[in-house]
Amino acid sequence: AQINDNAARLFGFLQQHSQVNAVHYAGNAEWFPSVARSNGAAGAVLSIELKGSMEAFYDAVRAIKGPSFGTYFTLLCPFIYLAHYDLVTADKGRDFLADVGIDPELIRISVGAEPYSEIEAVFARALEAAAQ
Repeated sequence: AQINDNAARLFGFLQQHSQVNAVHYAGNAEWFPSVARSNGAAGAVLSIELKGSMEAFYDAVRAIKGPSFGTYFTLLCPFIYLAHYDLVTADKGRDFLADVGIDPELIRISVGAEPYSEIEAVFARALEAAAQ
C-alpha cells in the first residue's frame, strides 16, 4: 500500500514539474480502472521523459540505479539504454526510436516504500541538476 501511494504521489509531482516532458504511469491510464484489482493499486513503476539533460539528472539522482525492480526501495534506470543500446548509440537507431515515438532517454523508476518526502526530495534535486 505504501509503495502504491508513493508512486501515485510521485506521479503527481513529476507530472507538474517543469523539467519533465511526460510521465507514463498505469494509474493514470484511462483503461486502468477496468483491470485494477483494488483501488489505488497501480503498482510502483513509472517512466519519465525529461526536458533537461538526462546525463545530469542521472548523475545527480541519489537513488539506487539498476535494471532490477520489485524491491522495497526506489530504483531507476535509463531503460532504453539497457534494453536497446544498439539503437540509442546509432543515428539510424535514434531516428527509428523517434519515428515510433520512443524517447531514447526514457528513465524508468520503481518507487519504493521510503517516506514519500525523501523520495520527492531526491527527484527534485536531480531535476534541478537536469535544468543546469
